[in-house]
Amino acid sequence: MNNRLFYNESVRGLEFQGLISADGPYISCKNRSGGVALGVCGLRKFAPVDYNNRSCQHGWWLVKYDSEARLDLTDFSDSDVKDLSEAFGIALLPPHLLVAQQVRQDFFFKSRAGEALFAWVRAHPRLASQHASYEAYLPGWHSKAVASIE
Repeated sequence: MNNRLFYNESVRGLEFQGLISADGPYISCKNRSGGVALGVCGLRKFAPVDYNNRSCQHGWWLVKYDSEARLDLTDFSDSDVKDLSEAFGIALLPPHLLVAQQVRQDFFFKSRAGEALFAWVRAHPRLASQHASYEAYLPGWHSKAVASIE
């Protein structure tokens, strides 16, 4: 059992996991390669450009910041993406507008995954404290979780 796993949700038959990584709270897909730190990620419908400057397939992508494609979700419907967004508190990014990082963080903390992270901190206080400094992309996650206990 992975004791860094704080949340698990199946969307469209794929298993998405919330876990603590060196980047802090992180989402990955067990069935596909890719993931990204929570707090700076978003869901965007577009055709990203890969490292060789070639266009990728148009559709939904899990992105870091606004355009760094991390996980291909082009086979997801709008409804599937909405389910993933609600489960993990990941903002749906409009085509040409930026969504502030604070808005993304607040959305995560109010989600089922955010609640599960707080429960994980309560259940694993020592392990959570050891990883508290892993907050580059979701600042204050540990202190918010501890404050929710009090």
